[in-house]
Amino acid sequence: MIINLKVDAPRNDATVTTPTVTVSGRVTGTQSATAKVRINGTDVPLKDGKYSASVTLTEGENVLNIVADAGGANLSEKVKVSYVPAK
Repeated sequence: MIINLKVDAPRNDATVTTPTVTVSGRVTGTQSATAKVRINGTDVPLKDGKYSASVTLTEGENVLNIVADAGGANLSEKVKVSYVPAK
């Protein structure tokens, strides 16, 4: 049971000026076909090993928890994004 979780966007410690950010990445490995992905506890569709979802941010620092699990394999990544509204 092997899966790999990759977060392509956003980069860790990114600063954005919009209240939403697109979180995207890939799940690979021998169990990727049965993997489920959640971002901050919300299920995200996985198609051809790729996931993407829009996440609403609050002003200041936000921690995005991305989790992939398949059978007994469970991986997670945390990405910090700061939202600073445009003036």
